[in-house]
Amino acid sequence: MDLKDLRGIERREFIRWSALVATLIGVERTRHLEVLSKVGGVAMADSAGLAAKILPSIHIVDGNGGVANWTLLFPNSVLATTATATFSTHAPGLGVKSTKTERPSYLSPETSAVFEALPNSFQVTQFTAGVSNAHSAAPAAIIGGGAAMIAAIAAIQTASSTLVPSMVINAALYGAAPGAPAPAVVPNAAGLIGIFNSQAAATLLKPAGNPEMLQKYHSTFLSLNAASKSPTSKRHFDASKVAVNLLGKQLGDALTPTPADLAMYGIDGTTPPAVMNMSRAIITTLKAMSMGLTNQVALPGFNNDPHGMFANGKAQAATTAGAIAKMLKGFYTHADSLKLPASGKKISEGIMMTVHGDTMKTPFNENGWGDGSQQNVMYVIGNSRGRLKTGAFGGYAAPNMPSDWIPETGETVARGAAGSVTGAASFASASAAVAYAVCGDMRRVGDFYRGPDLSGVTNISLV
Repeated sequence: MDLKDLRGIERREFIRWSALVATLIGVERTRHLEVLSKVGGVAMADSAGLAAKILPSIHIVDGNGGVANWTLLFPNSVLATTATATFSTHAPGLGVKSTKTERPSYLSPETSAVFEALPNSFQVTQFTAGVSNAHSAAPAAIIGGGAAMIAAIAAIQTASSTLVPSMVINAALYGAAPGAPAPAVVPNAAGLIGIFNSQAAATLLKPAGNPEMLQKYHSTFLSLNAASKSPTSKRHFDASKVAVNLLGKQLGDALTPTPADLAMYGIDGTTPPAVMNMSRAIITTLKAMSMGLTNQVALPGFNNDPHGMFANGKAQAATTAGAIAKMLKGFYTHADSLKLPASGKKISEGIMMTVHGDTMKTPFNENGWGDGSQQNVMYVIGNSRGRLKTGAFGGYAAPNMPSDWIPETGETVARGAAGSVTGAASFASASAAVAYAVCGDMRRVGDFYRGPDLSGVTNISLV
């Protein structure tokens, strides 16, 4: 069989293998595509090129009331503009209106200091959507037809071949969707590094059982090795376990968070353990994405049911908000320092982070911070390449008076207004908007979503 004859899974496996080898020996993206075109034909190179349109994603699922911690950073308009001391925020009436988002939105003071310094393209979309589901440890965001958002996005991301399509810290966070790849499951952030060592070995040795294909793969390696501009990156490859173990060690070293990385994310002795764990997972994931090793990670957040957040005043809430804000600043700074091999662009120029959970808790009574919220939330942070509108959709018109939003126009309206979505339907629309941000192809999103038109929360994809 000639490499030009590969189709379907075999073609994707070959592209994935070649991308891994190219990354490990320092071949630039354009040279990688040139080699693919030469050995596998223009169609194979085009398939690899189309992958550049798919964005990677990080999904934080904050169950057991944990997502309420994030509301401290992204207050609704009532919390932001009303100085009522008993509201569930550390900064009542001190919210700062964003000058960067397409739709009006507010940020806490420390969060504003971070995002007002970032590009307009790297901002936050706030969906007030869904219903309270306390106390679920792994709440799903259903995009439609029983398909979970994270799994559906992973299915969409298979158009971009990577070594490990999806990773999860806790299998229950992933959900199910047609065409979704089986995720690699680990117990904690440190486990993410081990995934790549074992998967790299399996991928690099994949052709060894087929002598004919091994010869084709080896010829491709020689072409990639010749294309490497870094003499120190070139090395002999014979599909031996020695070579694989060496590459595995190199991956482990490259993916491990360093003290400088942790400092970038603001990690110190005062950092809440949950923020430290999330930061470590994000650091390893971004490094892996920069090597073309993965498209997605799903991880838990606080999962801490913070009923006592305000029991001793506002200090704990202020500390929590400050730590998350530092982490998000580190997320941008780190992503801005790395490039995606599929596109050659900085990761900060195309990556999505979502945060959702089971209950946002009541926004307007800090006493015991109860679970009886009338709605739920989803936050989308990052750069969608302009595909997803930024700002707030939905919210509250007054204390305990929730508003809905209209997907077709993006308007925030009174609860139950014509054309608006609420409850599960609003979470489905929000999830579909995120899926569109990842791929820029509403036809592909339509494989999972059957809800209203999303023109009011999305933009036509030009890249």
